[in-house]
Amino acid sequence: MRFVRLSEEEKSELEKLYKTNSNSVIRNRCLSLLYSNEQRSIKEVSQLVRIFRHNLERLFDSWESVQDKYKTLSISAGRGAKVKLSIMMMLIGFYRLMAF
Repeated sequence: MRFVRLSEEEKSELEKLYKTNSNSVIRNRCLSLLYSNEQRSIKEVSQLVRIFRHNLERLFDSWESVQDKYKTLSISAGRGAKVKLSIMMMLIGFYRLMAF
């Protein structure tokens, strides 16, 4: 069984991020690291936070190998749902194209 060992400072910072961050991905990743620190199995953690086991293993690997550990909690640039343009933004873009 594999567990992530957290220092008291890391644990308190993850708890703070879990309570205050509005991003659900970051909150789930914080929670999974906190559960792992409580020596829960990867299978149990994956069921609790509804993240695939393979993704948890990659999160744990990156958490243990990187110097700035908190960067591993956020999604990489260019990933996730793209922002949808509103009708007004499309009209402004169209107007700018027609002006040239």
